[in-house]
Amino acid sequence: MTLAIVLLACGGVAQQPQPITSSTLRVEAPEVTIAEPLDGLVEVASITDGDAFRVLSADGANEPVRMIGIDAPDQGDPMWAEASTLLGSLIGERTVLLVRDQSDRDRFGRLLRYVYVGDVFVNEVMVESGLAVARRYEPDTTQAEVLADAQRRAEVAPTSSTTTSSTTTSIVTTTTTPPTTAPPTTTAAPVTTAPAVSCHSSYSNVCLAVGVGDYDCAGGSGNGPNYVQGPVYVVGYDEFDLDREGDGVGCES
Repeated sequence: MTLAIVLLACGGVAQQPQPITSSTLRVEAPEVTIAEPLDGLVEVASITDGDAFRVLSADGANEPVRMIGIDAPDQGDPMWAEASTLLGSLIGERTVLLVRDQSDRDRFGRLLRYVYVGDVFVNEVMVESGLAVARRYEPDTTQAEVLADAQRRAEVAPTSSTTTSSTTTSIVTTTTTPPTTAPPTTTAAPVTTAPAVSCHSSYSNVCLAVGVGDYDCAGGSGNGPNYVQGPVYVVGYDEFDLDREGDGVGCES
């Protein structure tokens, strides 16, 4: 009885701890922003090589792009400059259409895309030019057969430069209507070749032609028919008697 009175005086019976439940514990999850894949029309900022370039996204970010299904020479490899130049002529400082396959980026963080300028499939053009080759990179193989066909055409083409020139022209220039009448033909005048001149071996600094008659010093008393302006260095038999003093130099005055 005495113990009960003591407990009541101390405030009553102790409360038991309540169990923690989902209603009593509330954790705020952090907000995670996931970047949207970059597709559609974008502006080309710079060319890296024959299968890679950089673009400006809508928010102004400078993004690297790797073209799907093709492989061009890397910087420092043979034909790198030619492949880079061709890609630059096709898409440099232009607005291009980027199309994604299965993967968004490669292990280097580059966007993996097919590239179009209008109706022109740029990946295919690079392969058909002979300056890039078709490569099948799983799982991004939607256009693998198209690129393989371009590879076969490149292998039977006469030269890569011919293909490159015609392809580039079709993109960057407008077609003009050919004339309806043929231009007048002209007959080229016959070309006559002057006979080769043989120089006298006895005179070193001027060419005195052999078989054209005598030579005299210009301004002298000789009667030609040919005249030469001195000085004339005599290195052999002085057939034309130009070195009157015999010191190896003719027509000195």
